[in-house]
Amino acid sequence: MAGIETVAIVGSGLIGQSWAALFLAGGLRVVAQDVDPAAEAALRGAVAAAWPDLQALGLAEGAVPEARLSFTTDIAEACAGADFVQECGPDRIEVKQQIVAAIEAGAGAEVVIASDLVVVGERHSGRRAMPRPDRGGASVQPAASGAAGRAGAGAGNHDRGDGGGAGVL
Repeated sequence: MAGIETVAIVGSGLIGQSWAALFLAGGLRVVAQDVDPAAEAALRGAVAAAWPDLQALGLAEGAVPEARLSFTTDIAEACAGADFVQECGPDRIEVKQQIVAAIEAGAGAEVVIASDLVVVGERHSGRRAMPRPDRGGASVQPAASGAAGRAGAGAGNHDRGDGGGAGVL
């Protein structure tokens, strides 16, 4: 991810936790967001649990880089100064539209916004969720399986589609 130093993760449930671990392993600074302040403890626990697996895979070195991981409940604060935004909110198109609008308001115009959108089809196109589809689109989920996904399981899945996660504004 050339030129990217800081990643904002909007929604710190299972998927967001997995992205955080992977981005940290890649040497990036991560600013994670969730409407639930308790999500910070689950996030930090999931990253710590995933770290040995990431090391075994050759993706991470040394101790968990706690200093490069921060948390906020505010989307605009998470996106301010981010070079890349990974949206990981609930998988409901109307919620994603609200979250992406908040991200677009808080992120710089040049920042790419990636979205973890599981619902597929014309009716639920990830690009249709974005007011400016040239800024990004759907991304691949690293978390449902593998090291980071196993670590996040049971740590508090805020991406469950019932209003938890990045939140409705």
